[in-house]
Amino acid sequence: MQPKRLSWTFLGQMAGLLFVVSLLSTAHAQYYGGAYDGNQKDAPINVSSYPADIQHAYKTFRYTCSECHTLARAFDETSTPATAKHWVEVMQAKPAADFSDKQAQEIIKFLNYYHAHPPEAAW
Repeated sequence: MQPKRLSWTFLGQMAGLLFVVSLLSTAHAQYYGGAYDGNQKDAPINVSSYPADIQHAYKTFRYTCSECHTLARAFDETSTPATAKHWVEVMQAKPAADFSDKQAQEIIKFLNYYHAHPPEAAW
């Protein structure tokens, strides 16, 4: 008696299922705190001595930017006004970005203030 042969259709379906499961597990890791290190949470910085408008801009920055990556990463990539503007525009253009032009301007304003007046114990 010969063993049953698997059909190509069945093998194709199993390969497709394996591919979908791997994609979903990667997405889950990225968006729900798995192996993707961009979701590590930062300790908030003390902005109590900053002007009121900068404190408000910090809240926008903290809420918006920590959705996808650490705040430390944002600080590291935006050390000048030009790089702050560039990276906020790049992030805003991403399909998953959900922030307005007004919020983008607030984020840029906060980053520029932060780099001009760095806290004593930055990260």
